[in-house]
Amino acid sequence: MGGFVLQKDILLEHIIVALMSCQYSFAVWRNPLEKTMHGFASPQRIPLENPIHIEASKPCFIFSPFCKDENHYPFQICNDFSFHIKEDNTIEIEVSPELPTEKKNFFMSAIKNGEAKNIHSFISFYTNETDEIFFKHKKSTSQKYYKNIVQKGMECIEKKHFQKVVLSRFEKINTTQDFNIFPCFTDLLSKYPSCFLSFVGIPQRGLWIGATPEILLTTEKKKWFKTVALAGTQKIPHDFLLENMGWKQKEIEEQALVSRYIVDCFKKIRLREFQEIGPKIVSVGNIAHIKTEFLVDMQETNYMNLASIMLPLLHPTSAVCGMPLDTSIKFIQEYEDFNRSFFTGYLGYINKNENTSIYVNIRCTQVLNNCMILYAGAGITTESIPQKEWKETELKLDTIRKIILKTGNIC
Repeated sequence: MGGFVLQKDILLEHIIVALMSCQYSFAVWRNPLEKTMHGFASPQRIPLENPIHIEASKPCFIFSPFCKDENHYPFQICNDFSFHIKEDNTIEIEVSPELPTEKKNFFMSAIKNGEAKNIHSFISFYTNETDEIFFKHKKSTSQKYYKNIVQKGMECIEKKHFQKVVLSRFEKINTTQDFNIFPCFTDLLSKYPSCFLSFVGIPQRGLWIGATPEILLTTEKKKWFKTVALAGTQKIPHDFLLENMGWKQKEIEEQALVSRYIVDCFKKIRLREFQEIGPKIVSVGNIAHIKTEFLVDMQETNYMNLASIMLPLLHPTSAVCGMPLDTSIKFIQEYEDFNRSFFTGYLGYINKNENTSIYVNIRCTQVLNNCMILYAGAGITTESIPQKEWKETELKLDTIRKIILKTGNIC
C-alpha cells in the first residue's frame, strides 16, 4: 500500500466528513488503553451472507447486527484507505494499490473541501429513511412497559422456559441541525480509555458511535485466543475501592451463567485445554462489572482457526441474549417492540498486523438525521427486581447520554 502523512491541522473530523461526503463505508476505532486512532474505509459496502473465515481474511473491519436476517447482514469494511492518527495529531494514510486513482484523488479533494462542512449534511446517506418513523411510536421508552416485560421474563424463568433473558430498551434524544457529533466522540475518547471506542458508518445501513468494554473474542499473533464473560452491574460510589464492592446473588448468578455459556461453547468443539482467569471486578467509568477471562493457546491445542469456529458459537452471548439461546431470543423478539439492529451485535478489526479484536456492540448510540437513539439492556434472572433493572439501564444509558446532553443543540 502507498502511504503519506498529512499536516497536523487536518483533524479526524475532516477525515470523517470527507469519507461521508464520498459516501464511503468507514470504521474509526481506538483500542483499550491505547493513544493511536485507527481507521479503515472503502467505497464498497460488502454484506456478508456467509460466515467470515477470519484466519484467511484480508485485513478488514466487521460490523454485525444482533440477529442476521434478510434485511440485516454483517458488513465488511475493507482497508482501501487505512489511516492512523497518533497522539501528536499526525495522520498517516495508506491507500490500496488496487484502488483506482480517481477514487484516491476524490477522497483527498474531499478532505480539503470538507474542513468547514457540517457532518449533518451527510447523515442521510447513512440512515435508512424508515428508522426515524420506526422509533417514533415505540413503547420501549416507557418505564412501565419495560418493567412489565421484565416481570414477564421473570415469570417465564419461574416456569423453566429459560434460565436468563436480557431485555433492552432505547431512548431517543432529538437534535437540531447545528448538533455536532464530534465533541461527543472526543468526550468518549477521554472518559473511557479502557473501552473499545468506535465510529462506524455504512451507507443506507447506519451511523453509530460507541464505547464498549465487552470483548467477544481476540487473537494475538496466531498464538493466543481470548474471550471474556462480563456481567453484573453496579454503580461505583464516589472514592470507593473496587475490591470493597459487594455483590448480590443476582449479579453473581448472572455472571456465572455467562461463564458457563462460554465453557459450553468450548465443550461443543471438544476443547478442554483453556485457562480461566477470574472472576474479578473491573470498572468502566463509574460502573463496575464482574469479569472472567478465558485463554487458549491455539498452537498447543492445534486450533489455529479457533476464532472462525467460536464466533458463530459465541454470538449472541448469554450476556446480551440469555440461556438457552433459542427460547430467550424468541422471548426478546416477541416482547421487545423494536429491532436492535447493530446494538448487541459485534464489531472489530480482523487480521490487522496478525491481530484480531471483536467486541460486543454495547454502550452505543445510533445517529439519525434529527435524533440520537441510545440503547441499554439488563440481564433478568430469578433474583431480578423490575425497578432495579430499569435503574440499571438508566445507569448504562448515562455512558453516552450525559455526553450528548452536555454537547448541547438538542431539542
